[in-house]
Amino acid sequence: MIVQDILTNTYVHRFLVKPFIKKGILKTRYGFIDLTGQHPFIQSLIFWNVYERKEIAAIKKYLDKDLDIIELGSSIGLVSMAIGQLLKSKPNKYVSVEANPLLIEKLRHSAELNEYNIKFIHAAVCYNADKVSFDIDDRNLGSKIADGNSKNTVVVNSITLASLFKENHIQHYALVCDIEGAESHIFSDESDPMVIEHCRQIIIELHDTTYKGVHYTTEKLANLIMEKFSMRMLFSADNIWFFEK
Repeated sequence: MIVQDILTNTYVHRFLVKPFIKKGILKTRYGFIDLTGQHPFIQSLIFWNVYERKEIAAIKKYLDKDLDIIELGSSIGLVSMAIGQLLKSKPNKYVSVEANPLLIEKLRHSAELNEYNIKFIHAAVCYNADKVSFDIDDRNLGSKIADGNSKNTVVVNSITLASLFKENHIQHYALVCDIEGAESHIFSDESDPMVIEHCRQIIIELHDTTYKGVHYTTEKLANLIMEKFSMRMLFSADNIWFFEK
């Protein structure tokens, strides 16, 4: 944490990071990314290759590049660009869901700059309502489905894994997921046999959460994934988990 504090220091950002961001665009090892309006802390994490480093490492090591991709929780898009780079010029379908309305056009712009064929969808994963309240975190690190209203709360249309699968004509696919606890909706409520059968891999950040009055630890969610999706767990570190059929 001391190293991260130094790398994200205001003065370090001003003199070492900001000069490399041209008109809001930063060139990373995964391609260009639109960081227009992003907090300097986030810009610094991405510049120094710290942001989502462990999730990207798992994706680079384990992701089957011949599968279609469903990503839930695109956020700023660095993970999306890393996957897009792996799949560039391949015919795979790649759909990515993000609930924060402030990020959608930036995500699409980043993909366009790199000529990555990613379909970004503005929605939130939810199985018990057509619309949900979504709290936007200023740094985009903790944005999530909310119970109440605040000045940063927006209303977002809901989507399910089954609807994504069917509407986009997905075949065998890998699920990449980081949705701050809303993954409990999927592994508790998803019941479509085709969606479950065709999911070959899951790379996911799990969170302790409560859904419908039931508390789910990361271990309980992992067991639920293995049972429902008939998968084995092949990797786990710092809440990044990899499952495969």
